[in-house]
Amino acid sequence: MIPSRVEETLPEPAPFVHAVRGRRPDDGTWCEAWTVRDVPAHQTGNAEELARVLEAFLAGSPVETRGFDREEPYRRMSGTDLWAAFLSRCEKLTEAAARELSPDTEVMWTGRTVRVPFFAEHMRKELILHRWDLTGDDGTAARALREPWLTEHSVTSAGRPLGETLRLLRCRDVRARTRGAGAACA
Repeated sequence: MIPSRVEETLPEPAPFVHAVRGRRPDDGTWCEAWTVRDVPAHQTGNAEELARVLEAFLAGSPVETRGFDREEPYRRMSGTDLWAAFLSRCEKLTEAAARELSPDTEVMWTGRTVRVPFFAEHMRKELILHRWDLTGDDGTAARALREPWLTEHSVTSAGRPLGETLRLLRCRDVRARTRGAGAACA
């Protein structure tokens, strides 16, 4: 189902799809605001936006990152159309990420610059974390969440800018934790 060229860059779609298909669309998730149906719509919007921003940069016409309203069209799609869109957007992201660029090339993303590897890594992280929203602590989630690259990406590439945004918004009650083999740190 997942094209091999996608799996080479993004190995997480297959476990993600399996987790979604193992639940009913109207079931709840660990993310209290979302149903199972919301998660693939979110991921399709993520893949589309990551690809759109990277492709525009590669074409020499950088664009601003859009907000989460980008997910709305996907929320209205049938299940079959949503899965086709998800795969198509993952393929576009994979193609853009495979372009010959220095890994140190910086691209604008959500008001800051990130290096080119961020785009595929961020999609991978999103697939892992939102798969966990569906399954909780199963073996696949436990293995994926222990990956050092995921911690690095979550804390450095995604977490620090998020923390700065929350500070600017004067959010005071935000909590996060990281876990390792047999340990949790708040």
